[in-house]
Amino acid sequence: NRSLERLIVVEGYMDVVALAQFGFENCVATLGTATPGDQAELLMSGKADAVLGFLDAVSPFRDKAGDDLVVRRLSENLAGLGYGVRAVSQALTRYSDHYANWISPVPGMSLIGGLSPESMRMRHKRLAAESPTWVLHEVPRADHGVVYSRPKQVASAINALRA
Repeated sequence: NRSLERLIVVEGYMDVVALAQFGFENCVATLGTATPGDQAELLMSGKADAVLGFLDAVSPFRDKAGDDLVVRRLSENLAGLGYGVRAVSQALTRYSDHYANWISPVPGMSLIGGLSPESMRMRHKRLAAESPTWVLHEVPRADHGVVYSRPKQVASAINALRA
């Protein structure tokens, strides 16, 4: 979208979903961790433990206190979530070079967890260094599920960017 004035990059597509629920429509995900190939099929199967398995795969260090609510919400449309996971995984495979080397032409921010893989942190540091109007915000003691595990810190960072 060429009319964007600002962009927020987060690590995972569930971060994008969570931020969209709060009205942030200018978010994208770099998807720095691989979702195991069978996750989409497990989600589409409708099995009760599929959502927890998915959460464990994409955010192993999350604060599990909110899992009941997350599972309940994600379970409302497991097939849709499964298709979304499959589509994102296929797109990542197809366009991985583009994502790995993208430099932002618009102001924006990366939100990543301090416990995220080193390769992901390095990618976001490079993005901030090579994109003149880009800000990197790393949240200590959080993994790539930072939107769920540290929502107040994420909100503060986004609000500071808006100011």
